[in-house]
Amino acid sequence: MESTRPLASTIPPIAGARDSTNVETDRYCGNALNPAITPVATSVPVCSSVGPDPEFVEPLQNLTVTAGRDVKLQCSVKHLGSYKVAWIYMERSAILTVQNHVITRNPRISVSHDQHHTWNLHISSIQESDRGGYMCQINTAAAKTRVGYISVVVPPSIDDALSSSDVTAREQSSVTLTCSATGTLPLTVRWRREDGKLININRTLAITEWEGTHLDLSKVSRYDMAAYLCIASNGVPPTVSKRISLSVEFPPSVTLHQQLIGAPLGSTVSLDCTIESSPSALHFWSRSDGTDLHEAAKYLMQSSSSVGPVVTPAMAGSSQPTWPAFRTQLRLTIVNVTARDYGAYRCVAKNQYGEADGVITFHRKLLSTLLL
Repeated sequence: MESTRPLASTIPPIAGARDSTNVETDRYCGNALNPAITPVATSVPVCSSVGPDPEFVEPLQNLTVTAGRDVKLQCSVKHLGSYKVAWIYMERSAILTVQNHVITRNPRISVSHDQHHTWNLHISSIQESDRGGYMCQINTAAAKTRVGYISVVVPPSIDDALSSSDVTAREQSSVTLTCSATGTLPLTVRWRREDGKLININRTLAITEWEGTHLDLSKVSRYDMAAYLCIASNGVPPTVSKRISLSVEFPPSVTLHQQLIGAPLGSTVSLDCTIESSPSALHFWSRSDGTDLHEAAKYLMQSSSSVGPVVTPAMAGSSQPTWPAFRTQLRLTIVNVTARDYGAYRCVAKNQYGEADGVITFHRKLLSTLLL
């Protein structure tokens, strides 16, 4: 709440009959007023009235609202006569409004009247500091009051400045991801992998979801490389999330599908190898004498983007075989094989952490002859 004039939590009535020279009494009891005079009340004067005593029509509501919303509290009174209705914020013992007049300096506070018997207190863009009790008071000799309470709840928010950004780590190192969230308590922070796979907390514990501000990953491997979602919730919509990418770096390795391949003269043959590397490796094919091969009419070179993953027997029947981003398949196709093409071929991969290669021996395979 912005600044208000601190007053008594109940408005002390002024004893005695109305003094016609009292400006506050004139104003609040409905007599002739000078409109240029702005009321500054330290109490709501007692007004005399003929007829039945005023009564509240119904209790005040207790409200639970989300921060930032506009709020209306209703106070319905019958037989008000010349008495006045005031709204008081109990947490600071401060008069907010009297009749149609706003006393507080808080620009988010206003009051309205339905021209019948209901007085509405309006709080725009409510804040956490506005929570607490609000009293509707009638300035009878023994003040009549009703109190309603406002609870302000705050949806979760993730503080980017105090949370992890994308992380790069060496394989076998340990990593801690942090997600700092605020909002009305109790607040829950959960972690999931964006790809839906298990989170490997360590070599013996793999779980679907982890709860806590920190996600500690012990001795990360290339298979921990993923986007992790930090999800904060507290029952107040909306739930919010932050995406943190973990990159795991390691030297390249080369795996050969076949180490020995044979084909006859004049045929076309393909040599395959698979590279795992992070960051991505510089990769190429060469002959055993160190001569690098370049794409031409003789040699066709493809990578995983065009070749696609190799489907192993265990993956057969899967609509989308696992093909991690750190894995690349290379294929060298030799067209119209001649005698000079036989020999050893190297699949080579290099990155900042090292170099690896695999050697495939390509030999001549004689065509079998069918004897009649």
